[in-house]
Amino acid sequence: MREEFPPIPPIESAFLGAIIMSPDVGAAMRTCGVDEAWLSSAGRAVWDALGAGVARGGTGDLVQLAAELTLRGNLSRVGGAAALAGLVDSCPHLGVAESYAAYLGRLHRQSVALGIARDVAEKIHRGEALNGQLDQLAQLATSQVAAASRNRSLEEAEATSRELDLLPTLSSPLPGLDDLIGGGYKPGRLVLAGAFSGEGKTTYCIREAVHHAIGGHPVLYISTELGEGEVARKIASAAVSSEGCPYADLPIKINDSAMTIEKIEHDILEFLKDKTSPPVIVIDYLQRIRVERENNRERQVAVAAETLQTLTRTHKFYAIAAAQFNRQSQRETLGLHHFRESGLLEQVADIALLLDRVEQDQVNILLAKNRYGQSDVMLSYAMEWETSTFLQLNKDATYLSLAQSVASYMQSQQLTTIKTRDLTHAVKSNGRHPKKFELQEASKVGLFSIEGSNVTLTQEACQMGKNDAENS
Repeated sequence: MREEFPPIPPIESAFLGAIIMSPDVGAAMRTCGVDEAWLSSAGRAVWDALGAGVARGGTGDLVQLAAELTLRGNLSRVGGAAALAGLVDSCPHLGVAESYAAYLGRLHRQSVALGIARDVAEKIHRGEALNGQLDQLAQLATSQVAAASRNRSLEEAEATSRELDLLPTLSSPLPGLDDLIGGGYKPGRLVLAGAFSGEGKTTYCIREAVHHAIGGHPVLYISTELGEGEVARKIASAAVSSEGCPYADLPIKINDSAMTIEKIEHDILEFLKDKTSPPVIVIDYLQRIRVERENNRERQVAVAAETLQTLTRTHKFYAIAAAQFNRQSQRETLGLHHFRESGLLEQVADIALLLDRVEQDQVNILLAKNRYGQSDVMLSYAMEWETSTFLQLNKDATYLSLAQSVASYMQSQQLTTIKTRDLTHAVKSNGRHPKKFELQEASKVGLFSIEGSNVTLTQEACQMGKNDAENS
């Protein structure tokens, strides 16, 4: 059996607990992180396990942390599940967890450095050997400088974010989306669109490319799946149907030879050289990008996504990328966890759109992530696949259909009240189970109401059901 670590010091324990309690554990680790030199052996094991879990798309909660430590053979060495639960006991309030972690991180660094400095001074006074403690102090000082540098980098990132907000927006080709995302796309921001195989990724990318090219914006279309000829045919069909614009007149460059992130980065930088305004970069699709000298597939996707995000932020172009969903999750409710092979994809995206082909000629698009406003909003479109055109459906009609489905189901089951959770599993509208926010919208039709976790038929809907039963 491996030897247990010494207990985590109290300040360090409180620091780690505050990190775990932060709303965004990954962001808290980046903001408040400490160098390994500051942590005890047990604290370092916890820190490394947290980081590994977050990198794979986890939330960093205690359950996932315990699982990661178990996987590494360190759970019992840090004191078991009870020790992990004890980490969060000293965090005063969830709302101040991240700032509390930053404070404790600084306090802990000071405590460690002062303790070593005091020991060094006493040993010098007694004429004893220092056993490398001066080197340790130097290492801690270097770490402190690095931490200050990271803080400056964060300040620069915030300044860059403010600068990006001043740049012009680019309208989306999806009717109804601009109002939800602050008027349109911003340069330096990454838009990620996901779908299952064969359900609209390329169609969406083609529409984005044509829409922006017709608006006079230069577009680099990087295709990792279809060849140049097939992409050109789709673009030509979409362009003629939109504005009668010949493909040859569009400022679109198709690149079907960039299959590694290194080549993609080179080609993007070359494309940017002679541009006087931010161009549009479209990538279809991320999971097919390879990374040189990296064999792990999940890591390849993560590196590709991080590189694209860095390029976008640094060079301030409009970035639109498609990604594929995991086929195994097709029966689950649509969510960010669907992205195949890397949980990092949802983290690097500023806007995440999830495409759901509910019928042959209808696609629902869930705005699942939106740094600039409301998320968890569903938009419905009628599709013209040959011309890559999205036509917005009447939102009121969509929710009327859902309200009628709910009322019909409850009447057929002779129910006046049902739990929201049970209803979302029992009812289908437009070929799929509704989400809670959609039920909230459908309740405005007036056939049912929602209070807490219960859905209740209105008297009007109950009377309608009785009339239908009598007539039949």
